[in-house]
Amino acid sequence: ATYTFRGLEFLFGAEEAAIHVSTLVMAIALPLAWVNTLFYMQGSEKSGELVRMIIGIIQGIKTFLA
Repeated sequence: ATYTFRGLEFLFGAEEAAIHVSTLVMAIALPLAWVNTLFYMQGSEKSGELVRMIIGIIQGIKTFLA
């Protein structure tokens, strides 16, 4: 990670490199946070049905994405 930051720092400058790194971290963290929210939504009766449907759809399209 340090080498990547140094490479970005060389290309863009220190301030822009920090922005690029923070954007990358957010691009990884936000989907993970959403999945974590889905996990807790399974506890409710109505939202649990929605979560099971979303998981079923994702499992169904895995074959098309592979």
